[in-house]
Amino acid sequence: MPSRTYTKTAYPGVFYCLNKAGQRVYYIRYEKGGGRAGKDVFEKVQGAGVTPKIAARIREEKIAGYRLTNAEKRQEVAAENLSF
Repeated sequence: MPSRTYTKTAYPGVFYCLNKAGQRVYYIRYEKGGGRAGKDVFEKVQGAGVTPKIAARIREEKIAGYRLTNAEKRQEVAAENLSF
């Protein structure tokens, strides 16, 4: 089975691949933290009606810090579960 092929879109840092049903699944790529400590993040963007433009907006919000990354969301949920 060949590995997935990611296709670039007109928006920087936004890629897509086709799933088994032939639908596009968008992925965003960005750096978080900057400098040597920066982390390259590659995240799946899900939801009904996601377009490259919406994925690019989500990417911008995550870079600016308005949205949590997927890893930060998981840590927050884990912390909430431990506090109870």
